[in-house]
Amino acid sequence: MSIKIDTKELDAFADKLKKAATQTQEQVVDKALKNLASEVLRRAIKQTPRDTSNLARRWTDHDTPVDQMAKNVSQISWLNKAPIVQTGKDRTITISNSAEYGVYVEYGHRINNGRGWVPGSFMLTRALQDVDKMKDQMIADVINKYFGDLL
Repeated sequence: MSIKIDTKELDAFADKLKKAATQTQEQVVDKALKNLASEVLRRAIKQTPRDTSNLARRWTDHDTPVDQMAKNVSQISWLNKAPIVQTGKDRTITISNSAEYGVYVEYGHRINNGRGWVPGSFMLTRALQDVDKMKDQMIADVINKYFGDLL
C-alpha cells in the first residue's frame, strides 16, 4: 500500500514565504508612505484654484523646465521618483509647489492697495487633514495586501 501526497500547494506556500522574506519592513513602510503622499498630492491638486491652472501644474515636479510645465506630471511618475528622506527613525516625502505665489494662495494675502485681504485656499492644509483622518485605514490596506499575498 502506498500513499501519495500532493505537495504543490505546500511548495507554493514555501515560495511565497521566501518572497516575503526578501521584502523588508522598510519596503512595506515606504509603500505605505508613498500611498499617503500620493493621496495628499491628488487632493491638493484637486483643491487648487484654477484661475490659470499654472499653480495646479506646479505641484512637486521641480525637474521640469518652466516652459514645459504645461505637461502634467502623473502621480505615478512622481511617486516613482519621489525621494524618501530618512532622518533617524522618521521617513518623509516632501510635497511642494514651485510657483512663487503658491504660499499666498495657500494662506491668503493682503490686496495691493492695503484695503483688504484675500483669504487662503488652504489646498495643501486641507489635503493633509483629510488624509490624516484616513491614514490608519490606508496603512492597514498596505499591510493587509502584503500579508494577504503571503496567505
